[in-house]
Amino acid sequence: MPGSSRHGDSAVGLGPRQLVMRTVRRCGLLTLDGHALLDRSVLPSAVYGRRPARSQAAALDSAVVELLAERLLEPALGSRDAWGQPHFPPRDGQRTILLIGYRPARPRVIRPWGGGEPDGVGLRGAQFVAGHLRGLRPGCLPSDLQRAAFREHCRRRGKAGGWELPYGYTFVTEHTPGR
Repeated sequence: MPGSSRHGDSAVGLGPRQLVMRTVRRCGLLTLDGHALLDRSVLPSAVYGRRPARSQAAALDSAVVELLAERLLEPALGSRDAWGQPHFPPRDGQRTILLIGYRPARPRVIRPWGGGEPDGVGLRGAQFVAGHLRGLRPGCLPSDLQRAAFREHCRRRGKAGGWELPYGYTFVTEHTPGR
């Protein structure tokens, strides 16, 4: 089977659409709400590790257009600083760049007490909180339990690579406050 699995990772056998999705998810700048954003201009070299042939670049560009039209990817604006580092949201005084973004699907959560949507509708006034990253105060570190919870969260969501918590953040597991 081509692509990534729990036991390995390979781009062998993937078509342009799958290559684009894989690269955005693996190489994109991860935002706090779970988006992965990638500078559209670096996509071809990020996919192939070098400057690709013109036909390969054209196939990737067509795939991006299709994925944007199908809303599997989203357009965004970012900026690039003097050292070449991309930023989102765009920073004042920096050159604006086009980004393509992947937003993970929000899983439907079925609960025994009623309601089925993560937004809390139908939970008799209870609000469901999805798992998310939370910034830590300077000098604080996440617990081993939260590191493991984040890895499990990434595994369940099928996140490609990057299963370690970013420096300065902990993971808040999904929950319903007060329960």
